[in-house]
Amino acid sequence: MNTTEAQEMIRASIGTADVLDARMPSAGDRLDSWKEIATYLRRSVRCVQRWEKNEGLPILRHRHARIATVYAYRGELDEWWHGRRESDDPESQLMGIARTGTTTIEESHIIGVRRVDAEEGRSPAG
Repeated sequence: MNTTEAQEMIRASIGTADVLDARMPSAGDRLDSWKEIATYLRRSVRCVQRWEKNEGLPILRHRHARIATVYAYRGELDEWWHGRRESDDPESQLMGIARTGTTTIEESHIIGVRRVDAEEGRSPAG
């Protein structure tokens, strides 16, 4: 192999690594327990576990010798949340949470709280 071929191989491998790094979620986007996942979705742990089992909530597992550790990424949870039909979640309908492709779960909660405040005649908290 000559020098030019070696340089091309290095460039190709660096380019591939950059693409892979760009697709990997950051550590800050990772939720590392049922409790963290449930808190992010503003539901109980039991509800989130049921959603994983029955509705395809994107939960990942890191296998160990005896048990597995669960984790999830916020972006994947947001995509799953927005992909659900409005009629699938009566709790969100009651809360008035808006579901658009551009809001996160946290933003949806804020929108829902502001709607409740407006309906009850209170001014929204800044």
